Amino acid sequence: MEVTWRFLTNVQHTYDREKKLVEKYDVSSTGTGGGGGEYPLQDGFGWTNGVTLKMLDLICPQEKTVR
Repeated sequence: MEVTWRFLTNVQHTYDREKKLVEKYDVSSTGTGGGGGEYPLQDGFGWTNGVTLKMLDLICPQEKTVR
């Protein structure tokens, strides 16, 4: 769970500062997008956005029915 909290804290701090989600995060520091790879850091990213939503659902589940 510690990695989950560190990741989500990083996502929140980065969003608060930059008003966007990014592709990668460096969980060894707070509010820092990750680096490395074949191309520059991307805004948003399907896998990262999906993992963020899943982690949020695991720590604070919501009602699943449509009203």
